[in-house]
Amino acid sequence: MSRPLASDTPESIEEASGEAIAFELHPNYPNPVAGAGYIPFDVARPVRVRLILYDMLGRRVRTLVDARMLPGRYRVSLDEAQLAPGQYHYHMQAGSFSGVRTMTILR
Repeated sequence: MSRPLASDTPESIEEASGEAIAFELHPNYPNPVAGAGYIPFDVARPVRVRLILYDMLGRRVRTLVDARMLPGRYRVSLDEAQLAPGQYHYHMQAGSFSGVRTMTILR
């Protein structure tokens, strides 16, 4: 069974169904976000995963994940009420894997 290894993993990370065979950062759902949403990602082997949210100027807004995780499919909940409307980038670093995606927050 897949699960985070670190006890400091935020409660907003959930396991999703299925097995991960590769590292992947999926598009957030929904996009644009106008309420609750989530960012899904896959972890292919035990590794430290960092998922960081940036504004369009490249300033770090929030660290969503920073934990050593086991292989599996995960998703991180988004609370758009704490974010200003606009576009954001989220970046995942897991070992040698690096992925970036863009999302839009609406009100």
